[in-house]
Amino acid sequence: CELSSTIIPLISSPLLQLHPLFPQVSSLPKEVDDLTDMAGGEIMISSDNRFIYVSNRDNSIDRGRDSIGVFEIKGTGLEAIQHVYSLGKHPRHFTIIQDNNINSNSASLLVANKDSPNLSTFTIDLTTGLIDESSGQLFTSNYL
Repeated sequence: CELSSTIIPLISSPLLQLHPLFPQVSSLPKEVDDLTDMAGGEIMISSDNRFIYVSNRDNSIDRGRDSIGVFEIKGTGLEAIQHVYSLGKHPRHFTIIQDNNINSNSASLLVANKDSPNLSTFTIDLTTGLIDESSGQLFTSNYL
């Protein structure tokens, strides 16, 4: 949920009614205890349905809590396994691009930051779901 920085896993019934699948969890790192000025953003599920990726946006003056969170889908709920700084302000959108090479064990994660003129690039280990924190950035003259 964008306004409360939570992930609410839902399932749709045949009558198109939504029902909770698992308990909701915070999308934020545990060390963030002040939810003021925090907002959720993009959410994606991995192609193998094992991991959920979310962006967390910090709208405060000092910033610094902008991140991408990784959650493993377990039988009874979601487990936070990693949070990585987005390398920019207000991660607005991200996408995961998988290599077409059948032997590849990685994918690229591209993060567009709304309030800084950069596109952050990361690598995802498809086995663990974890994001490699050594990354790159593409700088633009305009905000994305």
